[in-house]
Amino acid sequence: MVPKGAKVEVLHYRKWQDPDYGFTYFSDIPLSKDDVLLPRGGKTEAIIYKKKNKRVLAHTLARCSERDNYNKKLGRMIAVGRALKQLETAGSR
Repeated sequence: MVPKGAKVEVLHYRKWQDPDYGFTYFSDIPLSKDDVLLPRGGKTEAIIYKKKNKRVLAHTLARCSERDNYNKKLGRMIAVGRALKQLETAGSR
């Protein structure tokens, strides 16, 4: 459960490829209009922080396998679940 006064922020990064130079990168938007969105790979970041002072309580990352299609909903569930578990274990210390 998210602590009172805390906020959860979820960021999604897709994998893009630049056809001119052949390199791939992670971003929420393409760097140029010619870049191609790749269906596989990607990552989702979850951050739980205090609203009042913006202090980070938990920060996690869920990466999609290169063999799996990117799934925003699944990435969100995994990343937020890990962040909540991180909070839980930090609270038990």
